[in-house]
Amino acid sequence: MTILGTVVLAAALAVAQDTNDVPRYDMDVRFAADLRAVAVTGALHVPRSLMSSDTLELRLSRLFRELRFTEESGRVVNAAALGDTTGDPRNYRLIVGGARDTVRLRFSYTGGSGIGFGYALDGEAAFAASNLTAWYPLLNRADTWVPVRGIGRVRFAVPNGLTVVASGARRDASTYDFVVPSFFSYSIARYIRTAYDGPIDVTFYTLQERPDTRAHAQRTAELLDVLQRVFGKYPYPEFAM
Repeated sequence: MTILGTVVLAAALAVAQDTNDVPRYDMDVRFAADLRAVAVTGALHVPRSLMSSDTLELRLSRLFRELRFTEESGRVVNAAALGDTTGDPRNYRLIVGGARDTVRLRFSYTGGSGIGFGYALDGEAAFAASNLTAWYPLLNRADTWVPVRGIGRVRFAVPNGLTVVASGARRDASTYDFVVPSFFSYSIARYIRTAYDGPIDVTFYTLQERPDTRAHAQRTAELLDVLQRVFGKYPYPEFAM
């Protein structure tokens, strides 16, 4: 199967995860002007069905520091590191009391400079695939270290002249909604945008002008239309590459 076919099939499989039984995120992601650091703040809502008793386990890449969790009341929740803290990712355990159906936490952290697996923030490039490098706190499934897909909203603040493209549904130039349970990903660069309105809208983001970009976008839209006849309706408003 081609890479494109794999991406489409993975998106279709993601829909199978019930959105009532996934963590929900609301995050602000602010990049430094030199594109060498990022500061993240956000809220995380976790259904108790994804917890083991009062225990919540998460992962975050070692590229980040100063990870802090609080409850809605402002009470600090200790994030105890588990296992090998020199590896990537680092796993954390939180003990959250109470009998609520949904645990609501706030979090913050900074850092992010460096190169990782499917990740870069080094002054020249910025991109991240969270299933490869956990750039935000990924929930680990209870009693395993398997990460859980999430839904939510992310607001990116990037240096002037740069464009952010993320794997969710675009609300505006800097905000994306992740309505299908997924691992959030993004790419930031000085992109040239080429759009094709077809059975499925396709947008290509390139670093330089290419004479055949629009033709490739058209053929991609046609291919996606064929694939959705086989696998079902494409679950996003557009396809971007």
